[in-house]
Amino acid sequence: MDTEERLSQDAVRDSGEEHFVEPVDPLERLLEIVSGKEETLEKVLNLLQEADHKGILRLIGYFVEESNQLVDAGIDTLTTANAFSLMSSASEVKHAISQIDFKPLPTVLKGISQFMEGLSAQDQEIQVRGAFDLVKLLKDPDIRTALTAIFSGLKSLGKGMRGTV
Repeated sequence: MDTEERLSQDAVRDSGEEHFVEPVDPLERLLEIVSGKEETLEKVLNLLQEADHKGILRLIGYFVEESNQLVDAGIDTLTTANAFSLMSSASEVKHAISQIDFKPLPTVLKGISQFMEGLSAQDQEIQVRGAFDLVKLLKDPDIRTALTAIFSGLKSLGKGMRGTV
């Protein structure tokens, strides 16, 4: 028995009197709810479609379906000696994070995205068969830019680790 049939057959008791509920067409009810909100509803549906296309809905579904296990794993992780050690260093971590300059982050993320595309490309643009190919690659401006960024980052990392920044 569906909801409409059940609603039309069930009697609602109020103050000892019987009242019968009129059947409600679910589509009519839905139209009442969305009436005047078509543009917003279209935006929401477009966002959901984009989230589904990018795999975000699948990820959210995973978190919803596995929430108990994730909470248990989180609690287990937070009660380890390493977690307590991290919590005791929270002010130092907060200070270190506040020193990070996030302005270059969009550029770095764009570069990482292009790096991932290059890794997964069907036709690898570059073939390295030996040392001569590596020497030729060092003349490529894109390779040199990437290597400069990597080595600059490594140098800064080393300075920071030695405390000479």
